Amino acid sequence: MVGPVVDAALMPAEVRDGTAKDRALYATALQFEQVLERQLAQLATPEPDDDAGDSDGAADAYSQMLPDALANALTGAGGLGLAPALYHSLKQAS
Repeated sequence: MVGPVVDAALMPAEVRDGTAKDRALYATALQFEQVLERQLAQLATPEPDDDAGDSDGAADAYSQMLPDALANALTGAGGLGLAPALYHSLKQAS
């Protein structure tokens, strides 16, 4: 799994100026946040209604891609703000 792509300017200064281990821990925190964002987006995306009989393949494909696109966009913009807290917890545990 490729980690999220985030502009270095959006990273906390202690991570930007830190060691390679600091950046790896922050990347792990961002990956966890991205998984959470994806799951939240999946919950917010309506399921296709197969009982209606008018199932549209394009709509089904779109509804499957939406959670990934939303999670990638959120993480690329710096995330929801959970990653810094997760990073500090990971750093203390290591």
